[in-house]
Amino acid sequence: MTGQSTRRWLQLSFLLMAGSASAGSLKLSDFESISDKSFPETCVQAYDTPLSQCTPKDFTDGKACSAACKDSVQQAQGFIQASCGDVSASSESLLSRGQKGNLVAVL
Repeated sequence: MTGQSTRRWLQLSFLLMAGSASAGSLKLSDFESISDKSFPETCVQAYDTPLSQCTPKDFTDGKACSAACKDSVQQAQGFIQASCGDVSASSESLLSRGQKGNLVAVL
């Protein structure tokens, strides 16, 4: 039952991402929000950098995302590394993975 619940949650997440993409570019917060109010505003802004070359299709077809999308993710990752260096985040979070330079591999 857990597998079905996870699958259903992912499907709903992709639907929400599609709605977000039609309203504007995808952001990391469309996948996983950061809600800690103690994070510096510059870090939150870096995390919310639009992934301007990414579409929901980059994450839903079961294939690797496009080269242009990877470039957008790497750009956001650079902003995260520059702005969130002193922030402590869960090792499994997208923020932590961005700090370590692992975002493209994760997404």
